[in-house]
Amino acid sequence: MAVQVRGTFTELYDGVDKTIKTIISDALSELSPIYKQYCNMKSSDKKFERVVSVTPFGDVPQKAEGETYTLDLIRAGWTKDFTHVEFGLGFEVTETAQEDDEHDILIRNAEMLAFSARYVQEKTAADSFHNNGFGSETTPDGVSLYNTAHVLKGGGTTRNMLSTDADLSI
Repeated sequence: MAVQVRGTFTELYDGVDKTIKTIISDALSELSPIYKQYCNMKSSDKKFERVVSVTPFGDVPQKAEGETYTLDLIRAGWTKDFTHVEFGLGFEVTETAQEDDEHDILIRNAEMLAFSARYVQEKTAADSFHNNGFGSETTPDGVSLYNTAHVLKGGGTTRNMLSTDADLSI
């Protein structure tokens, strides 16, 4: 027996999705996001975005009384392109299924969908630091995030690792 739903025949709109959207919205509001404390994520209508930085000025030299000021130039820093991604997941229900949902399974499915969405946000944000920090994702200077040879545009290098390797932990 085939189940006829709005997804297979759009003229059978039953208005159920408004109820499910409310359930998902409520479930998401109960979960406080952790990733927002560490990552600056934003929505965008663009296919990709380019971040261009500038290098800071060098050290400010001491000048003698009556002498002219030393001048410095603004120089372009690194450029990094970000390609936006989109995620989506859903499930279909009919009005009859919702009416017959004696054990609130559909409501739990909506809550689990909200949980799944939040989990993917957290996992995606953490990947930049955990899984991709040592190799596959590179910083604007072309090396991995955790590297001892970040080249500075003004010359020299810098490191963002401990001098003695250590595992990351809580």
